[in-house]
Amino acid sequence: MRGIRNAYYRLLTRFSEVNVPPGVGDFQLVDRRVVEAMRSVRDSYPFMRMMTFECGGRSVGVRYTWRERKKGFSKNRASALIDQGINGLVSFTTAPARFGLFAGFLISALSIGYAIVNFNPMATTVWRS
Repeated sequence: MRGIRNAYYRLLTRFSEVNVPPGVGDFQLVDRRVVEAMRSVRDSYPFMRMMTFECGGRSVGVRYTWRERKKGFSKNRASALIDQGINGLVSFTTAPARFGLFAGFLISALSIGYAIVNFNPMATTVWRS
């Protein structure tokens, strides 16, 4: 699961203008100014993991050793994690919009080409009953 998360954050950093250092965890200690900047963002479904980097300020990394849980397991469902991931891609990158635009142009060009190939003004249709 950690490998998927790391790949996702590399993808997100590659397509967004916000630079997230590799290996950054979800737990962060932030300054009051950053908290106030985060509170001022009007978003009905904010992507908090990237918002701290978007609000600016100097960041200092603290190394730690990740340890497995001693008890229990994560309460996050796979569908909730996928939803959060899509929210991050849509909120912080232009890749989905560009992909949709490219796909629309491609489908439009193929449709116009198909119409031109199948248009024959000399053909007459004879209906037989």
